[in-house]
Amino acid sequence: MMRFGFLFVMLMLVVTTWLAPTKSFACNCLMSKTVQEEVANSDVIFSGKVKTIQIEDSATLPVSVVFQVDEVWKGIAESKKDIYTAKDSADCGVSFTKGNEYLVYGNENQDQVTTTLCRRTALLSKAQEDIMELGEGEKVEERLLSSTVFSVPMAWFTEDLLFSATVLSVVAAALFSLWSCARVKK
Repeated sequence: MMRFGFLFVMLMLVVTTWLAPTKSFACNCLMSKTVQEEVANSDVIFSGKVKTIQIEDSATLPVSVVFQVDEVWKGIAESKKDIYTAKDSADCGVSFTKGNEYLVYGNENQDQVTTTLCRRTALLSKAQEDIMELGEGEKVEERLLSSTVFSVPMAWFTEDLLFSATVLSVVAAALFSLWSCARVKK
């Protein structure tokens, strides 16, 4: 009888251990997306080199990664871009390495661009399938030039600059008037 009780207790321990629910804190991406789906669901797509990695005090997006942007397929026209991701892979954070080049798919959330392991973000050397489907992107230098050739930043228009431009215009007009008068008198 004692033997039966011992076997029963052992069997119950095995069964409850086997059936007991366990917590899992791993990242869980439901399905991998195709390149076209990822393009449609991304606000930003670019390739670039990791310049700096900084851990933030935020509990939701603790890592800030600064990229030197090389080529753009969607969204940005900056030569440097901050991307935010979770601290570790358990929270779906991408583990970026300083100095490596990546193809980054991201979304804008409250003036921040974020990416996760569930995106197609990858080392550039391992993203050749994506590059082939994306086609040629736009080099950042070309994009910056095309967007700023005919525009002047408003920061250039300070009161001092406007005053100087006004004085210069008045002086130029006065010189032109004097020159015109001198020509007429001859």
